[in-house]
Amino acid sequence: MSVPATLSPLPTSASRGPLGNWWPERERLLQPFRIERRRGDRWPLHGVATLLSLGVDLGILVELDTLGCSPWWLAGRSITPIAVGTRVSVGFSDQRCRPGIAHVQRCERASDGRYRIALRFDGTALC
Repeated sequence: MSVPATLSPLPTSASRGPLGNWWPERERLLQPFRIERRRGDRWPLHGVATLLSLGVDLGILVELDTLGCSPWWLAGRSITPIAVGTRVSVGFSDQRCRPGIAHVQRCERASDGRYRIALRFDGTALC
């Protein structure tokens, strides 16, 4: 018994897009990191997080409030901007959270004049 050619998992010339229809959610690969990802678990954190920049801009302090967290990222609002790609040390006012190292993934000016900042942690979950 032979398998019809139309059931082949490989893309064909009639497939839509460069990878064809056989790869689900392929459009997500080209999208930049977004602060408002709603696909994973997340929870609010009480208190503030303090960022200390490491590397070239050593010593810049940024305080984040209105915190949202997941195992691999942290987002919050600040009056102080920070450059995307900056490596930071993160400390929390909530003693149940442990400090860690992260990279700034996004810093966007919000309509209220403050900055929305998103960080991706290096390593394991902090909260």
